[in-house]
Amino acid sequence: DVAAMEQRMKSQSFDSDRLALAKVIVASAATLNSAQIARLAQTIDFSNSRVEFLKYAYHYCIDPVNYTVAVNTLNFSSDKRKVLDYIAAQ
Repeated sequence: DVAAMEQRMKSQSFDSDRLALAKVIVASAATLNSAQIARLAQTIDFSNSRVEFLKYAYHYCIDPVNYTVAVNTLNFSSDKRKVLDYIAAQ
């Protein structure tokens, strides 16, 4: 359940801990779609950490064609470009 995953992430005090937990959650969850990944990404406060998570999570996304939903959780166009460039290089 994504809501439970979100709560576990929000319970972490530090962004670095949220990022580490997010990676474990994504890798262990068999099927996460772009919207679910977006929800998890929104619990990560810092742009660099969120960019890193979105790059990582892309490989586990079951609907990569809709991944812009997750990318749009980023506030800066430069961060969006980093993720989109990463995806294009895959």
